[in-house]
Amino acid sequence: MRKFTMPFAQKIILICLVLVGCHKPPAYAPSAMPEASKGPAPMGSATSNALLKEKVELLSLMMQGKIPTEQLQQAVEKAQALLKAPTQVLDGEAQKAIMVHDLYRRLPAGISEQTPLADTNKQKLILAKLYFDERRFIEAAHQLSSLLDEAPNYPDARNLLARCFFFLGNQDRTIAELNFVLNTGNPPKTEKLDALFLLGAAVLESQTPSKENLSQGIDAWETYLKEAPQSPQKTTVEKGLAAMRNAMNTPDGVNPNSRLAQLGEGASDTEKNRAKALDAFEQKSPQAALPILRQALTNLKPEPEILTALGRTLVRLQKVPEAQEAFAKAVELFPNHVPAWHYQGMAFLLGGSPEKAVQSWKTVVSKDPAYAQTHQLSRRIQVAERMSSQQSP
Repeated sequence: MRKFTMPFAQKIILICLVLVGCHKPPAYAPSAMPEASKGPAPMGSATSNALLKEKVELLSLMMQGKIPTEQLQQAVEKAQALLKAPTQVLDGEAQKAIMVHDLYRRLPAGISEQTPLADTNKQKLILAKLYFDERRFIEAAHQLSSLLDEAPNYPDARNLLARCFFFLGNQDRTIAELNFVLNTGNPPKTEKLDALFLLGAAVLESQTPSKENLSQGIDAWETYLKEAPQSPQKTTVEKGLAAMRNAMNTPDGVNPNSRLAQLGEGASDTEKNRAKALDAFEQKSPQAALPILRQALTNLKPEPEILTALGRTLVRLQKVPEAQEAFAKAVELFPNHVPAWHYQGMAFLLGGSPEKAVQSWKTVVSKDPAYAQTHQLSRRIQVAERMSSQQSP
């Protein structure tokens, strides 16, 4: 009798389906675990909730040695061949192989069926890095907090937790976590330098840093330059130090990093109004920023950054049709302003038109490949194309 063999991708899907069927609800609120919810990816992430859940479960199986090594190697070899091909037409099995390849690279050397990863804290760190790379900072922070409850000085974990809080906009918690790294024990030099750099960056990005935090940021970056004088970040750090020292002379409650604060004494009313509008977008709530942006567009000539900021603010307020109108005007008047095309794609996707999102993002790729790569638009395009094909009859 001929033995039936199931393709590798189908085996992986079957394993994931079994896991999903047995999956227990998380012990904390669903709002803190977005990948457990149905729907598209949240803003900032190129991966849908369902796909992220599949990645997490598949990576967990790999770490536990529950997938035959031979099957993993076959998928990795197939992915490597696909990635070397000049053109790629990826069916479902090919996409699965590439996903396995990307996840496999996250495993420590030597992990297999015979030698699974026994260190549960290391497992949590690996999962946290996956969440972080997917820009799911809340989920990453949950993994890291659980790890640090067990091992408060676990290498690299607290620095990564600080980065999560940094991208979540909680600069005070970022600074607190980094101070723990720097003031507790004797961290490795690379971890110390990372903490020093991020501490200065967190202070610099704060809207209205206190004099105490400014002093900590200055001390951190001065120490960083002493310990890493040849760092490729030297120029950035020196400019940041100058800005923080200047901010020490700024009155409390005023954002020293605001566009308005950076204008010279001879700035025109037009320059001031433009700076106020963009400061409102960057620093105020969407509800407070919206009338300021609209007033600026009434008083000033059409301007690409303000039109794009208006569109993004309308998206945040869930006024997607109005946002699409703002982006349409921006790309019509300023076709080379690629952020307008980028966020127009986001508005199209949120409005249920993934095929239009693909067109906008492909325009960015053609106009500014570096910008597209920085914002991972190739991955967004793949997700949107998949969503578009699912909508087709």
